[in-house]
Amino acid sequence: MSKAPWEFPLWGPMMSPLGAVYGAAMAYRRKRYETGQKAQHKFSIPVISVGNLTVGGVGKTPLVAKILSMLPCGVKACVLSRGYGAQVEVSGLNDEGHMLSQRFPDTLFLQGKDRVAAARGKVEDVDVIILDDGAQHLAIHRDLEILVFDGGDLDRPRFVLPAGPWRETLTAAQSANLLFLTRCDEVDEAALQRSEQVLRGRFPTIPVFLARHQTVGFKDADGSVLDLGELSGRRVLAVSGIGKPKSFLRSLESAGADVVGRLDFEDHASFGSIEGQRVTSIFRDLNAELIVTTEKDVAKIVPVVGSQERSHLRVLQIELDIGEGEQALAHAMDTLGLGMDST
Repeated sequence: MSKAPWEFPLWGPMMSPLGAVYGAAMAYRRKRYETGQKAQHKFSIPVISVGNLTVGGVGKTPLVAKILSMLPCGVKACVLSRGYGAQVEVSGLNDEGHMLSQRFPDTLFLQGKDRVAAARGKVEDVDVIILDDGAQHLAIHRDLEILVFDGGDLDRPRFVLPAGPWRETLTAAQSANLLFLTRCDEVDEAALQRSEQVLRGRFPTIPVFLARHQTVGFKDADGSVLDLGELSGRRVLAVSGIGKPKSFLRSLESAGADVVGRLDFEDHASFGSIEGQRVTSIFRDLNAELIVTTEKDVAKIVPVVGSQERSHLRVLQIELDIGEGEQALAHAMDTLGLGMDST
């Protein structure tokens, strides 16, 4: 995985004038939607937007999964997303959409650059739309706005693209209903407190909750459940194509794995024969015992590795624990008429 430009020294301060221009343009764009100068499409059913203000993984998809798991029986949901990255052939969805479709087979998944067009005529039997990565997709009216931040992002300089990873300035969060800080167990306690103080200080009327990623399962390539203890002391090659590969590495190490090698591909990366050969070659050279990947990546890796390597392929299942935020989220969803008080 290559470094982002803003990870190099002096890049942020040097490019900050361009970032200020981009940030101002994004703020103007948002204001036009908020004041009605630009029209928003309003669906006849509630829309829950889950998004973030930075580039890279912060836990949006795990939070979407959490929302889906909380819906009462009989409530049908549609997850509407852009569908970034390579598609998984068997489902026609991108890696995140495919992963969620495996967990929630009764959910409708629609993807496309024009999300209104992607949903048109297909959501008549749906009770709620979840707009995945919806923070900047202002063309759709949302009834509940949730923003997700990495626990350490607010304790670092908040340069806007191209000077830094921020898509918009923090001011955009004032339109949110709920704010979540994720990976809180992976962040220095003092830094986490400063991040929390930033949000609570800037937005005193918006609830802020702390969340953490937790390992909840361990499977083979076919989806059979295994004992997580199988990882303890095993020589592991970690393979992932996610926004924060270090978080995946920490999860493996916390489970007792001896990570002897790692392959960090770009987020939403495609896996072809070249990538498959690379995984196979490194696995053999390191004399590793297991190849461990994420739920998001497994469907892309299986077709490109040999049968021998596939027999050593394992999947670490990670979910989001939102703590006290679950009650607040359930209440917010209930106000949309989703019947949460009956669950």
